[in-house]
Amino acid sequence: MSIVKILAPVTGAKRDEITLATAFQAAKPFAAHVEVLFVHRDPREAIPYSEIPLPPDVLQDIVDGAEEVRKQAAKAARQSFSEAISHFEVTVLEMPALLNTTTASYRETTGHLATILANASVLSDLVVIPPLPQEGDGEVHDALVRVLTKVGRPALLCASGKPAQLGKKVAIGWDGRDAAAKALTAAIPILEKAETVELISIGNVRHGNSSLAEAREYLALHDIRCAERVVEPGPHSVADALLDAVRSSGGDLLVVGGYGHSRLVESIFGGVTESIMSHPTLPILMVH
Repeated sequence: MSIVKILAPVTGAKRDEITLATAFQAAKPFAAHVEVLFVHRDPREAIPYSEIPLPPDVLQDIVDGAEEVRKQAAKAARQSFSEAISHFEVTVLEMPALLNTTTASYRETTGHLATILANASVLSDLVVIPPLPQEGDGEVHDALVRVLTKVGRPALLCASGKPAQLGKKVAIGWDGRDAAAKALTAAIPILEKAETVELISIGNVRHGNSSLAEAREYLALHDIRCAERVVEPGPHSVADALLDAVRSSGGDLLVVGGYGHSRLVESIFGGVTESIMSHPTLPILMVH
């Protein structure tokens, strides 16, 4: 098992630096190819809906303004890409090819980010999701949910800053449920290259189908040794307790199952997935 293709969307925002650094750090141990994708919004979509027709010159001004914003965003995204490939010494290719070094390609298209990213992720081993700001980003959030729940690809949610390393000290949030098991098995290529692996359970695993011991035995069959720890949440939420536990052990990547219940249930009752996504302090690999 290996990771050969990683998909990383850029938007022209400052956070592109984090997205690209996370993608190239994830690609480095596998000499993987990173496809960097910039999605243009159609400028005509900037026209507000109104029952009263707007004058043609007003409509044109709105479209021209949106087009200028689009151009500036594309220019900023390309600049971030250029700086990242120079810093990480990445080979740029027109088309993906199997080399003994990390490679990348840059592509621009027009449409809606969630739809384009979901379609492109079908034949990707890993999809990097830009950090979600505290005030929320509906388009990026929808893209993450669609990649996880509709396409079923592993998603790597960026932290709020660029990672100095990724995948050397990996923690696995374990509750014995199907989503956690899928995340663990999807992360095997990363776990095989990790220096340390730790299984962390928040409280006793009461509802899951698999115990910590069974997860440890499965990893041993892949020749992956791991430590295990049960953490009592105390007054903290499960998400906060898990993130605190990973930070305390110096982890640089957290592997968790995404949306263990239905997304509707999680959105109504504020599930662990949404809580973790709202304030990631380190990169998080999610699988639904």
